[in-house]
Amino acid sequence: MKKYIFFFLFFSFSLALWAQEANIPLGAWRTHLPYRNVLSVAFAENKVYAVAESGIFVFDKSDNATKILGKSDGLSEAQASQIAYSTESQKLIISYANGNIDLLYNNTIKNIATIKNATSITGDKRTNHIFIRNNLAYLSTNFGVVVLDLAKEEIKETWKNLGAGGISLSVSACTAVNNVFYLATPQGVLFANQNLNLQDFNNWQKFGLPSGLPQVAVQQVVNFQNIVYASLNGQGIYKLIGTNWTKINSIIDLNFTSLQTIVNELYICSGNKVFILNTSDQTNILQNTSIKKPNAILKENSNTWVADGETGLISDFEGSYKSYSPNGIFSNRNWKTFYFDDKIVALSGGYATNYTNLSKTDGFDIFENGFWKTFNTSGFVDVQPAPFAFDLTSATYNASKKLLTLGSFGNGMMQQDAQGNFNTIDETTQQTPFFGGSDIKISDVLADNRGNLWVAQYGVTNSLHQQRSDGSWLSFSFNTATRFPLQILIDNNRYKWVRLAPTSFAGGVWVIDTEGGQNKHLTPSNSKLTNGNILSMAMDKDGIIWLGSESGIMTVFNSFDVFKANFEVTFPIFDRRQLLENIAVTSIAIDGANRKWFGTRNNGIFVFDEDITKLVAQYTTENSPLISNEIRNLTIHPKTGEVFITTNQGISSFREGVSVASENFGNVKVFPNPVRPNFEGLVGIEGLAENAEVKITDISGKLIYQTIAKGGTATWNVRDYNGRRAASGIYLVFSGNAQGEQLQVAKIAVL
Repeated sequence: MKKYIFFFLFFSFSLALWAQEANIPLGAWRTHLPYRNVLSVAFAENKVYAVAESGIFVFDKSDNATKILGKSDGLSEAQASQIAYSTESQKLIISYANGNIDLLYNNTIKNIATIKNATSITGDKRTNHIFIRNNLAYLSTNFGVVVLDLAKEEIKETWKNLGAGGISLSVSACTAVNNVFYLATPQGVLFANQNLNLQDFNNWQKFGLPSGLPQVAVQQVVNFQNIVYASLNGQGIYKLIGTNWTKINSIIDLNFTSLQTIVNELYICSGNKVFILNTSDQTNILQNTSIKKPNAILKENSNTWVADGETGLISDFEGSYKSYSPNGIFSNRNWKTFYFDDKIVALSGGYATNYTNLSKTDGFDIFENGFWKTFNTSGFVDVQPAPFAFDLTSATYNASKKLLTLGSFGNGMMQQDAQGNFNTIDETTQQTPFFGGSDIKISDVLADNRGNLWVAQYGVTNSLHQQRSDGSWLSFSFNTATRFPLQILIDNNRYKWVRLAPTSFAGGVWVIDTEGGQNKHLTPSNSKLTNGNILSMAMDKDGIIWLGSESGIMTVFNSFDVFKANFEVTFPIFDRRQLLENIAVTSIAIDGANRKWFGTRNNGIFVFDEDITKLVAQYTTENSPLISNEIRNLTIHPKTGEVFITTNQGISSFREGVSVASENFGNVKVFPNPVRPNFEGLVGIEGLAENAEVKITDISGKLIYQTIAKGGTATWNVRDYNGRRAASGIYLVFSGNAQGEQLQVAKIAVL
């Protein structure tokens, strides 16, 4: 496989820490993943590498900086499962959840995709443990053991189907003493001589009850002082003397997450502490208030690094224990994001494919000025308290009241005011449609520009509710199908478009004129929907409604006609067929230039120009740092143009460079400014009038560059018309206002 130059990993933090910047450069990506649950840790070249539940990061001891690593840095995947460093080969091994493997060394990344691409291996391909011996890495997986030759950089062999009779058997850890390999499995400890064919299950034996080892699942095995130690949850720690196992009575805990040999000590992670066993089986205990759920230990000189399941990567590197994990969201179980008041809120929750509860209690996260803040009931460090609510589905914001409302698929709604105070609306709230009910499933909430709150409640007859600005409530219904609403959209006529679940009652869209009393249920039979399973809706800047279905895109050009008897949807045509025909469109977003962003179930993201005459881009995991092709939601920050992409594996974002136009030039921003000598990207100028003409001159007034803004953002590649990089100096930005006057709106310093 191809090797990629990767100067950052072993030499310097030459890349900016975009993950924790309020704004990122145009064309840049960043990931928004949880780094609280750290699973594995390794030390290489004065850097500490950590694998969290959904991401990878590194702490550089030389400058005390933490950097999030991802596909934009050259890694093959976003979600790793284990990490280890071979001192003999001086290679860092990163094993990913899908079976892919990266080797990092000498400024390069060597990808080994053999297991990822192996069609003969089905199911979970993640690595549970990495054992290194004689320049070979043994990766314990849920299908067996993968032997990786670090010198040849290839898979040497795979030991699988090691269970009785050759059935599949998962392996949680591997070790070796002298010429014998030992495997921790759900059936106990297996062992075999290395000189045998270890791919043949017949050559593996299991320690039976006469050996003294309880016949239960074994979680870990390790070589400590040429003696095999094993951890058995619910039983304790055992060591192998000859052919018999003996229990270590000094270890009284019964649940263990790792066994690690470090120099002359055995480190045993259990509960909220770490047992340290010496060569005489005497025990010390490492405990600290920062150690909550230790998963792995790393000793480097006199410092201890703990991969913790609650507090992240913690260490006494600077004296007392503290966390070195980067800021991130609480979990990767995200459903959607929503923009409000210069912030992004990420909701953890949603509902199952059959519209039942998932019982997710991860709460929500708010992204502001480059940092995430979490709100839930976990009580974890740095988590803000919030009312209990599982399966958050939706969010809306009343700007006049500065009130954020969140919908829960089972617990009604919670509201947060500008001071951070919470209020709940559920079955106990009198004078509401929910009082006295149960399992209040709110599928969507939407605040209109008149101060009304619209609420979609799944599974009830009166499924659309209106809370008026005076606090009173109204409820609406139409037919059996409208009992199952999923999304609300309000058009320029103030008609409410309600996307319906594709139940046996046909799905489709319920359109209701709540002021005029008209209702219509749009279906394939009465409106020419090409598919009744509508997955997404959006309205563009021209008032056109876009419907994303299980098999392509439909449009409504004049929503005022929807109640006419002959009303039919239209089908945008691209490349001589219906737009995105046979592709499930799960989310639609409209950017500042009225371009259309379509998120799909399996095909990543499609971006089309305003009138669907050009495919501007398609972003997938294969051609971009996108972390998954399964898109759940798209949200565009209107001021910066950053697109937040919710996937089944977490959230990533991309600043494409299109923002909502401004009516004046009071908020024009240039980023980056100043432009440093090593900068090779695009300078963004945002806050301009829509599609404004932009001219850049030097200080003497000589025209250097001219362009047209996309929405409210223009870009400059720091070059003149001849392609030469602009000389150091001050440059002036001019743009036209609504009266056609050319005004100086900004200055750019090029260093």
